[in-house]
Amino acid sequence: MNGENAFRAWIETWPIWPLIRAFGFSAYVWLFLTVAAGMLASLPFVPGKLRGILNIVHRQGARWGLGFLLLHMLLLSLDPTMPFPWTAIVFPSFADARSAVYGLGIFAFYGLIIVMVTSGAVKVIGQAMWRKFHLLSYPTFLLAFFHGVFAGTDSQALWVVVFYRTRRLPRGNPRNSFRGGGQEATVGMIALLALLQFMFSTKPKARENLPQTPPARRR
Repeated sequence: MNGENAFRAWIETWPIWPLIRAFGFSAYVWLFLTVAAGMLASLPFVPGKLRGILNIVHRQGARWGLGFLLLHMLLLSLDPTMPFPWTAIVFPSFADARSAVYGLGIFAFYGLIIVMVTSGAVKVIGQAMWRKFHLLSYPTFLLAFFHGVFAGTDSQALWVVVFYRTRRLPRGNPRNSFRGGGQEATVGMIALLALLQFMFSTKPKARENLPQTPPARRR
């Protein structure tokens, strides 16, 4: 017990809450970079060398994001002022609005795990099944975004607002409510990339469906 008490006393000297927020925000940044890099790499007009770099960011970014996310969850359980039990960290609850907001982050964690595990097992499950699981990247990103906006206690700090949104949130207590009105910068970027993906994926099919003009006969 003395060792455990000494460990807790040492933990209490850390700036736990700032670290929790920093690790959570870092995980979101890496998740955004992972999704954006993967979407950019799939566009046909991206040069080959740039596509290779984007694929590296896409693969490694998910690992960095998961690492920061695990640190975020670990420190939540060690916070001396308001420790979260592990059951509340790994099992979502919808008992109240605050619990539901935390649940969004938990579902985002599981979504990231599923995407990463299935990506590593693509040879086992096959390309078709892997693509279906990989589509979970989009709702996972949105869950992480809304978790950060609603649950983040520093979601009105300027450096956070610049990343999350294109203009400042209205003043007020960020713990109480999310007041919309501005364009969410990161979500807007992902939406634009999704639109480009859709345009370039449907364009070849549209050409294939055009009626074929028979060749002119030679006289």
